[in-house]
Amino acid sequence: MVNKFDFVPDYLHLSNHNPQDYFGLMIGAIASIFGIIMAVVIIAIEFSKERINYNSLNNELIKNSINYSVSLIAILFFAYIQIDLFKTSEQITIGYYLGLLFLLYLYSVYPVIQKLVGKSSRIKENIDLVKSLNQNSFKTASRYR
Repeated sequence: MVNKFDFVPDYLHLSNHNPQDYFGLMIGAIASIFGIIMAVVIIAIEFSKERINYNSLNNELIKNSINYSVSLIAILFFAYIQIDLFKTSEQITIGYYLGLLFLLYLYSVYPVIQKLVGKSSRIKENIDLVKSLNQNSFKTASRYR
């Protein structure tokens, strides 16, 4: 019988490492990043209640990031419980696959933070205001300002 899951060779010598340490490191990192993202969401809502409405937080990018975080933590926790040693090629392949999903998660964090900070920051509004200024804008301004 051909095994479907053992197709990744152990180039990084994952078999020499403890799976609980490997998966535990990824679980801890994702939980920390997820906590930081949630703190940014809460702070953004508190500091700018008048500018952020709850519809802007229903953005698909933010929803998908939360779903991906929780799902990946659950999958990694299941692997943490099930895999005792990286002794078979199936277990090594699962380890590499979950490591790849972890790297994709790290790569996907930046757009989410950028979207959240962009909604709550006045920097974008100020840049747009400066871009809209022209020579006549200065003439119409009051000299007492």
